[in-house]
Amino acid sequence: MDTVQLYTILDKKEELTSSEREELKGIIEEYPYFQAAIVCYLKSLYTSTYDAFETELERLSIFINDRKALFYHIMSREYDKFFQKSGKTEIEEDKTSILLNAFF
Repeated sequence: MDTVQLYTILDKKEELTSSEREELKGIIEEYPYFQAAIVCYLKSLYTSTYDAFETELERLSIFINDRKALFYHIMSREYDKFFQKSGKTEIEEDKTSILLNAFF
């Protein structure tokens, strides 16, 4: 995989194909501290196969420095749905970090 193809995968907003997912998995195996690839790989697993997501999240979350960013990136669709339903475009005070800090 060349850098142009990697940047295309990282910028992709829709679901990844199985071949792109396998290429990301290969990159992660070769470079286990490449956080951008790990985050994209985990998000693609979350949107496609939830069973594999849980095991891979347990295995790869140790390599993620900012787990809040991982949470927000993976759960971005759910937060978008929340903002559409409530009609709010911005939160006055973000209490998610308080909740996340209570668990980590």
